[in-house]
Amino acid sequence: MATAALHAAGYRTNSNVPGHHAVTVESLAHTIGVDAALVRKLDAFRRKRNRVSYDAPAAVSAKEAADMLSLAAQLRHDVEAWIRAKHAALI
Repeated sequence: MATAALHAAGYRTNSNVPGHHAVTVESLAHTIGVDAALVRKLDAFRRKRNRVSYDAPAAVSAKEAADMLSLAAQLRHDVEAWIRAKHAALI
C-alpha cells in the first residue's frame, strides 16, 4: 500500500539502493499523511518480516499476524480513499 501511494504521488524508490523498503514505509507520512506512530509500527512489522524471512521462521505469534492483517486492511482502506480523493484519474 505504501508503494501504491508513493507511485500515485509520482515517486519511486530505487530498488537497487539498500533500505528502499524502509523509505517506502516512511513515505506514508508524506503521501497519505499517516502519523509517526503508525510509521514506526509498520516499520517494526517490516523489520520483523525481514528477520523471519531470513533468520527465524515461525517466530511470529498468532496475535502479531492478526494485528498485521488488521493494520494492512485499514491501511488499504486509507490508501484507496486517499487515491480516490487526491488522484481520482488513477482509478
